[in-house]
Amino acid sequence: MFYHRLCHIAVSVAAVFLSSFAAGQATQFAVCPSPFYLSQGSRDSIQLFSGNPDASGGVAFTEVDAPQAPKLDYNAIAFRESDRFMYGLRSNSSSAVTGPDAHLIRIGANAEIEDLGAIAGMPDAFYLAGDMSPTGEYYVLSATARSTLVTLDLGAGPVSGAATTVTTVGLNDGAGGPLEINSGDIAFADGRLWGLHLSGSGQWYLAEINVTTGEITLAPNPTGISNPFGALWGTPDAVYGNANDGAGFFYFDLNTGKATQIATSNGAARNDAARCVSNRPIFPADIAITKDNGQSEYTPEQTVVYTIDVSNQGLFGAVGVQVEDPLPANVNSATWTCTSQIGDGVCRAASGSGAINAIVDLPAGSSVRFELSFTLDPGFSGDLVNTVTATLPNNAGAPLQAQDSDTSNNSATDRDSSPAGPQAVPVPMWVIAIQGLFLLLLGVRKLKPGRFRGQ
Repeated sequence: MFYHRLCHIAVSVAAVFLSSFAAGQATQFAVCPSPFYLSQGSRDSIQLFSGNPDASGGVAFTEVDAPQAPKLDYNAIAFRESDRFMYGLRSNSSSAVTGPDAHLIRIGANAEIEDLGAIAGMPDAFYLAGDMSPTGEYYVLSATARSTLVTLDLGAGPVSGAATTVTTVGLNDGAGGPLEINSGDIAFADGRLWGLHLSGSGQWYLAEINVTTGEITLAPNPTGISNPFGALWGTPDAVYGNANDGAGFFYFDLNTGKATQIATSNGAARNDAARCVSNRPIFPADIAITKDNGQSEYTPEQTVVYTIDVSNQGLFGAVGVQVEDPLPANVNSATWTCTSQIGDGVCRAASGSGAINAIVDLPAGSSVRFELSFTLDPGFSGDLVNTVTATLPNNAGAPLQAQDSDTSNNSATDRDSSPAGPQAVPVPMWVIAIQGLFLLLLGVRKLKPGRFRGQ
């Protein structure tokens, strides 16, 4: 999808190279653009790509053509909302570049590059990870000093030269011990900075980085995936990532740390990511639900068992799907279970008691199954009606990640009628005994001697 140019971009003559950095060449991006921008390639051939959801359930990255050559080796890109330009840090591994790595570059909407010069006070290193807050703080990590977070102050107005204010903070475990984070990229989301950390157990964790103290806090759960990520994007309430090996495009839950595949995508090499962090991407999904208990009538005091299937019939994954099933009146001992059925559907809770009020995560084409069981009271009467709904978050206290393309299949109702016809009422044994005694006495009286004519 986007490898076709990566290894075939030639280095042009020095005159063309110098002209490529002419002041004012870069053009502004749109106000808070929506694409997922990806830089990737190899030495002398880093190129910018623009990614958007496509009609086949993938995030398709297409190359942004630049009107100049050669292409620098750069990384740690980030989008600055105040002036609508992208920024990054160059590497002197480019054959046409000499001097220190720590040069600030500006990238335009057409992938034009301007070299803004060396950054005073910047530790000289190859910087592989970076992102920027909505207010313009530019955070970067180097490939060698992984226990140091560097913050660049680009100033309040347009950037006319390299950043002049550089601050550093040592990353630590919160208990006084230094800690290296081995994340291939970092992303700013929900007012915080995030990365991925490979623990000693070999599992990847979503990690929050305190930009003031340097403390790293790992999410309560591992991501559940083993792939490294060189590209992470921040949004108002989530982090997204593209797996290097082509395993897909993922959503990282900031509370649980779990990763859910949202779309397919190609892999990337020597890559990094940038986007407007104030822009919330929305992926189309189609949540559907069915419900059945295998009967059309009920009997008093019966234990009723429902099978409820929740699926995502859309092209893109959906996280945080709310499943709710209020109980009818006059029922007892309600319990439920939830299990994955198709694909990688996730039940955040495997079981519970009472009414169902649960959250599930559904990659495209996946489903989960609930089984709800309860017992009817002896005095239950009328139709037995039970309705379940499945809805996507609407950002009222929950991240808005997907949009339902068809809400007509978001609820299901099962209706059972009361038993047909009048119901026989059991006769107590003492009534039967009295009736039998009465009939016996009546028969004896009829057979008493002298009561018949002719005697």
